[in-house]
Amino acid sequence: MQTSQRADEIILQDRASASGEGQILNVRGSSVAVLTVTGTFSAAVTVESNSNRPGEGWVGMPAISMDTGKSVSTLGPGRYLILCKGVHQLRARIVQWESGEVTVVGRAVDSESGAGAMVAAPETPVPARVAPQTELPSAVTEIGYPAYMVNRNWDVEWINDKAEELIFGRAIRKIPNIEDRHFFKLLFTTPVREMVTDFDAFVNSHLPLIQGDLPIPSRNPILLTLRGESLNWLERIWPKETQKLPPVDCREETLRFRQASVQGYHRVAAIFREGILIIWIPGIVNLNPIVDLLTGRQQVITDLLIHKLPTLQSMAVLVADLQSSVKICADLPPEEYFELITDIWTRLEHPFRQYGGSSGKHIGDGVVRYFLAKRDNATVHTLNALLCADAIRKCMAEIDAAWKTKKNWLNHLVLNMGLHEGREWFGYIPSLPAPEFTALGDTVNIAARLTGVSRNGALWITKQALSSLPSEVMEHIVYGIRRGTGSDEHFLPRTYSRVVDLPEHERIPKAGDIANLAVTEVVRLNAQAIQDYLRISSTAGNK
Repeated sequence: MQTSQRADEIILQDRASASGEGQILNVRGSSVAVLTVTGTFSAAVTVESNSNRPGEGWVGMPAISMDTGKSVSTLGPGRYLILCKGVHQLRARIVQWESGEVTVVGRAVDSESGAGAMVAAPETPVPARVAPQTELPSAVTEIGYPAYMVNRNWDVEWINDKAEELIFGRAIRKIPNIEDRHFFKLLFTTPVREMVTDFDAFVNSHLPLIQGDLPIPSRNPILLTLRGESLNWLERIWPKETQKLPPVDCREETLRFRQASVQGYHRVAAIFREGILIIWIPGIVNLNPIVDLLTGRQQVITDLLIHKLPTLQSMAVLVADLQSSVKICADLPPEEYFELITDIWTRLEHPFRQYGGSSGKHIGDGVVRYFLAKRDNATVHTLNALLCADAIRKCMAEIDAAWKTKKNWLNHLVLNMGLHEGREWFGYIPSLPAPEFTALGDTVNIAARLTGVSRNGALWITKQALSSLPSEVMEHIVYGIRRGTGSDEHFLPRTYSRVVDLPEHERIPKAGDIANLAVTEVVRLNAQAIQDYLRISSTAGNK
C-alpha cells in the first residue's frame, strides 16, 4: 500500500456558527483521520449508531469535549457529526488521513428531542479534497520526513532540509568541523530544546542506538566542552547496558516538532556498519513500505555515502601496489590475469573490513584504504592500518604459494605498501560511475610515493606516523633501515632515513617530491600484542 504524506486539509467550518449547527462527515475505507479545531468554543464529536439515513437520531458514542487546538486522531470508518455548541468562531478541519475517502455529506441541526439527538438537513454531498497518494522516493536521501545519519562516533554525516528546519533550527551542513557536528553536542549548541515539545523523550529515543559505540559523556572529549549541568544530565541518563536491536528499529513517540502540525511520530532507525540512519515519520503513516526500503541495505548505504558531508579529520592512509604487475600481465593470458587480480582483492577484503579500512580508489593494480581516527584513542587509526598491512602480507604469501603451484613460475606475488597519517578533507565524489571515498591533500600522495620505495612486499611508513604511537606499542614493532647491498647488507634497527639518503633513491618514482621525508621499513610486528593493547584501551575508555 502506498503511503500519503500530509494531506490537503478539508475545511469543515470556517465561520461564526449558530448554536447547534454542524456538519456531517463520512469516512469510508481504512481511513484514520486527524481532526484539528481552532477558535473559542466548546465542540462535540458524536458518531451515528447504526443508520446512515438522514433524519434518524445520533446516539452512541459520548460527546468529546475539545479545547482550542486539540485534536481527535482516531476517526475510523463511520459517519461523524462536527458540532459547535454556542455562537463562536469555529474552524474545524481534517488535516491528515492515511487512505480511503473522506467527504462532507451534509449539514446537521440540533433537534428538540433531547441532548445528543441530531437531525440531518437534506444532504448535498461536498467532495473532500482527498490526500494525494505519494510514492516512495527512489533514494532514501529524497525522503520527505526529517532524517539524518550519524557515524559510529555519532557525528552527523548526512541530514536533509526537514531535519534542519524542524529539529535543529540551523543549517548543520554548513558546520565544517566534524567535531562540531557531534549529535549529542548539537543537542545543546542548536535550538533543539525550543524546536521539540518533549526534549527528554527526544534524547531518550536515541540512547538505545548508541550500542556501546561511545564512552560515557564524562570521558568523551567532545562532550566535556558542554556546560556542567548539560554534561551531568547526559551522564545520568546514559545507557548502562547495550540493548540488542533489530536492523531496523521502530519506536512510537508522542513528541512533536513545534514547526509541524503532526501529532506523534515513529522514530525509525536503520542500523548499518557505517552508521545509523534516523527518520521521524508521522504516526499515521504506514511504515511497511519504508521499512522495506530500508532493508535494501546496499542501495540505502550507497545513497547515503554518496551524499555524505565532507569532513576534515585525522586518518591513516595505506596504499598497496602489485610488484612487477607489467611482467605478470605479460606472462598470463588476459582471462587468467583478471582471475589473479580478482583473487587478490577478494581475499584482501577480509582484513580491510576487519580493521575498518574504508574503500578508496583502485589505481591500476593498486588500492587505497583509509583508516579514520577515533576521538577516544588518538592512535587507533594508525595501529589498525599497521595491523591491516601485516594481514595483507600473510594473505599475499598464501596467494603467492597457490599461484606458484598453479603456474609453476618464478614470479613473486607481493604488494609493496606505503603508510602515512595526517588530517585531510574526506568525502565522496558523487559524479564517479562507482563512487568511492576520496581524501584531498598530501597524505594520500605521500603514502603512494612510499610504494615506490618499497621492494619485495615491504611496508614503509613515515616517521611522523610511526613516532606518534605509544611506547607500549612500539616495543612490539620491529623497524629500521637496511644499509649496503648483497652480502654487505646490514639492518639498523629503530632508525629512520631521509628518502634521498636511501640506496638507489634515484630509481624511486617521483622521489624528488619526498626527498627530505624521514621514513623507515616495518619488518614485522606482534599483531596479537597490539590487538590486546587496543582491546584493553578500548575497555578502559568506555568505563
